[in-house]
Amino acid sequence: MDYLIQVKKKYYSANYTGDYEIVSLTGSISTMDGKLYNHIHLSAGDKDNKVYGGHLNKAVVSATCEMFIHIVDGKVNRKFNEEVGINLLDFN
Repeated sequence: MDYLIQVKKKYYSANYTGDYEIVSLTGSISTMDGKLYNHIHLSAGDKDNKVYGGHLNKAVVSATCEMFIHIVDGKVNRKFNEEVGINLLDFN
């Protein structure tokens, strides 16, 4: 999972292995430079009920992952914002 240190304009990654329960999964699927762009947030709990969260980059689901995808009318792009240092939604 990734997390952003905004003042540094840099993402940091952490890898987790083992068994976790998905507590929350939310985000968006848009486009950037003509390609799909996933921006997914995950909260996952371990056997001791400790919860970890951040940007989900990759996961293996062993049993089930229930999710709903809502499609909006129109096109949603992302564009890099120099000031903030991240790819922001661009509704233009």
